[in-house]
Amino acid sequence: MMKNYTTNPDVRKGLDELQEELKCCGAVNSSDWMFFKPDKNSIPDSCCKNVSTNCGAGALNDAHKIYIEGCGAALETAIKKNLLWVGVAALVIAFIELLGVVFACTLMRGIRKGYEVM
Repeated sequence: MMKNYTTNPDVRKGLDELQEELKCCGAVNSSDWMFFKPDKNSIPDSCCKNVSTNCGAGALNDAHKIYIEGCGAALETAIKKNLLWVGVAALVIAFIELLGVVFACTLMRGIRKGYEVM
């Protein structure tokens, strides 16, 4: 996604939202954006702690202005934090599916009994 950041507006929008939401920058850390601009010292504005126009210009290693942590670690932390809810949702869906199978078998048995009477 980082390679297509400057050419694809959808990728840009998605990556900016991810970095702002998770308060992260780059995949591993902010230095992943080293080749973002020719000066090799600029990053996207979405990496800034206070997002504003051109806040990322020349701020590659300025920990006071930008988030240093990479989005990979931040995403992993967010998933681990919500893992319990993901597991609960999976169990609820599995229970509903199992209940559907039981009702389908009950319906099939009822229909079959109706044919045997006739």
